[in-house]
This record gives sequence, structure tokens and C-alpha cells, in this order.
Amino acid sequence: MFTGAMTALVTPMNQGTIDNNALEHLIEEQIQAGISALILAGTTGEAAALSFDERIALIQRTITITNQRIPIIAGAGHNCTQQAVDLSKAYEDSGVDGLLHVAPYYNKPTQQGLIKHFTTIADNVSVPIILYNVPSRTASDILPETTHHLANHPRIVGIKDATANLERGTELLSLLGNRMAVLSGDDFSALPLYSIGGQGVISVTANIVPSLIASMWIHVQNNNYKAARDIHYKVYQLTQLLFKESNPIGIKAALALCGKIKPEIRAPLCEATPLLQNQLKEILHTMELLP
Repeated sequence: MFTGAMTALVTPMNQGTIDNNALEHLIEEQIQAGISALILAGTTGEAAALSFDERIALIQRTITITNQRIPIIAGAGHNCTQQAVDLSKAYEDSGVDGLLHVAPYYNKPTQQGLIKHFTTIADNVSVPIILYNVPSRTASDILPETTHHLANHPRIVGIKDATANLERGTELLSLLGNRMAVLSGDDFSALPLYSIGGQGVISVTANIVPSLIASMWIHVQNNNYKAARDIHYKVYQLTQLLFKESNPIGIKAALALCGKIKPEIRAPLCEATPLLQNQLKEILHTMELLP
């Protein structure tokens, strides 16, 4: 259901509040670049530092701006199952096309606990759900067998795999077949995952070069892997820098350098170090994104 090059959009801020003008400009750029869907209020969108009211307002504003031109997927993850259900229902009422649900963080649930958590959420909403597995952040790993079990639920339609492990990707694709979309959650692994059957990417790098990330997917669909590889290597150094400090520090710094957003990020994160900013300036200049 959700495939292709999708962007994990930043949440632009100005003087401590969501910058709706910058948000609109970012969204329009993404749509014009041919991005397949937008993910709001995820890791890159600083969901962990937003209140529930802010998250709902962000989604409602995005739906108004997009006006059904592109699917909107809302990050609804929480380590309390009931709060995850409540937020999911609020997003559903706002009109989202789908939900992104990260594995509960800090609690360290067992695999049976993960099954119960995600099934409870899916039983209480009517929109499709993408699972989000990022063990480096959650200390909780949705194992392939667990994903295979959850694929039986009609509303669980995909998994964002942010393990950067192609063996894991291969195992997921082998187990799931066409029952669930396996999506790259790491820009570095997008093209390699495509080559073994991955159905898309939820990209951070697409915030700054959406047309390139969208084009890479199109080239793969046309079996033009040389052109896709050229893009993969063209954005490789930029992507390295974007993840040098905790995401979304790098991407917000890059967007600010290009004049697309204010350089604000919410505590406990802080703005990029001068070293990273200088490195980003250099690569953005090399890529002709800065004069």
C-alpha cells in the first residue's frame, strides 16, 4: 500500500513553536519533487519532544496543506500501549492515510509483548499501520518471526526496517513475500534493499534532495540500476554527515543553511556543532545546493 521514496519530514520551528509557513514550503517542495508519501511526527520530526496537542496540530496542518495530493503517515508510537491507541485514534479522526508505530522504547517488551502491543493498536483503528523497527533507539527488536505473525493482521501493511542489516532485510522479504511492504529505514541501505526486493525507503536525506531520492526509486522500477547507483553515491557523503550527530540535528542544520527553515531544534537535542555545519556547507556547495 505504501511504497516508493517517502520522506521522514522535519518539524520546522520558530521561537519554540511549529513554523507553519516553513512547513508549507517544505511540503510543496516534496510534492513537486515526486515523493511518494510524507511521514510526519517521526524520529526526524522530533516527535519525542512534541506534546500530543502539537503532534495532532502538525498532522492537521499538513493534511490541510497537502489536500489529498500525497499520502500522509503519522508517527503515533508510544511506549504505553493505551497512549499509542489514543494518539492513533486522534490522528485517524484528523484524516491521516496511515500510521507509523515504533517498537515500544525503554520498556524492553518480549516478542509476545510486541505482538500484543501492535495488535491492540491495529484492532482499535481502521487505517493501515507501518511497523518501525529501530533497535539502536528503542532497545527493542521486532524479530522477523514476530513481523511474520503480525502480517496476518489486515491493517498491518509494512515495516520500516532501520537495522541497516541486509541479512535481516533478506529474512524479512523471504518470510513475508507480498504480504507486507519491507521499507528501508536507513538511507545507506535503501538501494541495496531495493536490489533484493525492498519496496521503498523512509528517507531523511530526501528532506534536502527529494528529487534525487525519488529518482533513485524510479530508476530501480525501470531496472536502470546504473543510474540508481550514481544517485546512491552522489548523496552518500551528504548522508554520512546528516547522521554524524543525532538525527535530526544534521538535516535541520542542512535545511537551515539552505534557508529553508530556522536552525531550531528542541531540547534535549541541540543545534549542530560548528564543525558539522562547516562540513555540511562544503558538501552542499559541492552538490550545488549552496552558492
